[in-house]
Amino acid sequence: MAIIDSDDDLYNEWSQLAQSYQDVLLPRFQPLYDTMAHYVVKKIQSNDRGGEYQLLDYGTGTYDIRVLCFLIIIRYPKVIHRRLTRSFSRVRVSIDVPFILHFFQYGFSWEFPVSFSVFWSFIDYALYGIQFLILSRATIGRHILIFHDRWLLNRKRRFFIHYLSLMILILYSFIYYCIIIYASFCPYIFYRLPAYGVLFPCIYYYVNMISIWELVCHQTIPIFIIIIFRLSLLIRILWQKSRLHRSIHWRKQRKMTIQLLSVSMLFITFSAP
Repeated sequence: MAIIDSDDDLYNEWSQLAQSYQDVLLPRFQPLYDTMAHYVVKKIQSNDRGGEYQLLDYGTGTYDIRVLCFLIIIRYPKVIHRRLTRSFSRVRVSIDVPFILHFFQYGFSWEFPVSFSVFWSFIDYALYGIQFLILSRATIGRHILIFHDRWLLNRKRRFFIHYLSLMILILYSFIYYCIIIYASFCPYIFYRLPAYGVLFPCIYYYVNMISIWELVCHQTIPIFIIIIFRLSLLIRILWQKSRLHRSIHWRKQRKMTIQLLSVSMLFITFSAP
């Protein structure tokens, strides 16, 4: 990924991205674009400092780059996310990414109240952690659906295996991050991360056990579960076919093989601690 040296570089890069999507998005979302553009323009006119929002002018209207990114996510949810397992990721991207883009544009000159800092940290840390936990649970659930589908025929078993595990993970994550983010354990509530602006709870500095728990249980273990179970799913399917003396058509299995291997490599490359 190229390093953004200045606001002009950031503006030019997003301008090229917006131009590439213009032919696809504008014909279908022109009314919504006009509404959002009118709102952004009013925000600028009501701002005394001026220039708070960097705009893109397509000739058909004026649009904020963060609005454009948000509309891309909403318009093409299947490209980025599918089903309930990734709905938390969609919420995080649609809320958290505009804040990060704003920080990239204005840096530490962007001042915001403590309440917003708490909200942003909760969105960033909680939903990011929930993604890994739920996706690791879904990876295990895929094995159950394929190889142990009889476990889910009974209503009670289906509730305990499928629904209760999801509810426990979601409830645990929200309680854990509410305590981490909203409870005051140290003299300074937050430290600002220079990487992308979100504030870092200082409890990770003062309580080493919490930071180790976060690293091991919320990142390392879920990542290895996702990688191991995805690869073992491929190996198990091929092994069962060979055991049943069925011919393995590699062309038919190529798509699944490439998908599982590529996703595993992406997790190792970008998500491993």
